[in-house]
Amino acid sequence: MLSGKLDQVQLFKSELGDSWYFFRNHYGMISNLVLIPLMPIMLLDVFFSHYSSDGFFSFTSIASTLQIFAYCITSVAVIFYMSSVINGSPIARNKAWELGAVHFFRYLIFFYIYTFMSGVGLLLLVVPGLVVMARLSFTPFFMLIYDRKVMESFRMSWVMTKGPMWRLIFGFVLIYVVLSGVTGGLSALVPNAESSNFFQDLLLGIAFVLFIVFEKFSTVFSFRVFDQTMKEALAIEN
Repeated sequence: MLSGKLDQVQLFKSELGDSWYFFRNHYGMISNLVLIPLMPIMLLDVFFSHYSSDGFFSFTSIASTLQIFAYCITSVAVIFYMSSVINGSPIARNKAWELGAVHFFRYLIFFYIYTFMSGVGLLLLVVPGLVVMARLSFTPFFMLIYDRKVMESFRMSWVMTKGPMWRLIFGFVLIYVVLSGVTGGLSALVPNAESSNFFQDLLLGIAFVLFIVFEKFSTVFSFRVFDQTMKEALAIEN
């Protein structure tokens, strides 16, 4: 029993280390995939919120929707890029975005369902929310890489994450605690003002977009655990 737990700890350390190695080596491509679509939306949102009246052009009213759409497209692009690298045939940036656009709608459905279920779990208690996040974290990989339907992918993720659930939970907690600390520190450096100003909102917007970039490390980590889990399942079958 103790030996099994120690094996899980060592496996967790290996998966986390491999994920950081991948993220560090491919940070340039991952950041490009995320920043190029999201940064202009953020900049325009900040600009129009300060220098345009709603009667002329209410860009801020649709900025959040555009950010969600861009988030979904870039998330799909990052997953396909990771998969292509692991398979030994890295795809180009435009091809990754193209795949993101093709699979956008399915990922959008997943995004809303996953956000709702995780949110409900977190509202009930923190642990149930983390369990839901972990148990559903393989969903986009089954949906995109194995081309399964959305609800089927949710079911497959729930089954396949039973073994690595606690590794996923500990990984997510560690990653988001570090990310929240860093972005919180950056936000604290922004001078406080009685009312928001352009440069203050610009710095906060940049911090938010950078958070999304580094949040992809959690995607890399869950993909690493996914890859390990699928290899173990295949070994058992054989």
